[in-house]
Amino acid sequence: MDDEFDRRMELRRQRREQMRLDADNLSYTNDDEEEEARERRRRAREERKKMMADSGESGIR
Repeated sequence: MDDEFDRRMELRRQRREQMRLDADNLSYTNDDEEEEARERRRRAREERKKMMADSGESGIR
């Protein structure tokens, strides 16, 4: 009976550890996606600034 209890406790520990690892991996994935989204927004802002500067220069001439 003690062996069965120990086995169940070990299985629970393993499941908790796997859930923790899965949650960690998910958060890293989200961080990567957020970083990519920030980079896309930054590039879009730079492109808009460049377009505004180009259109402003051509309007002066």
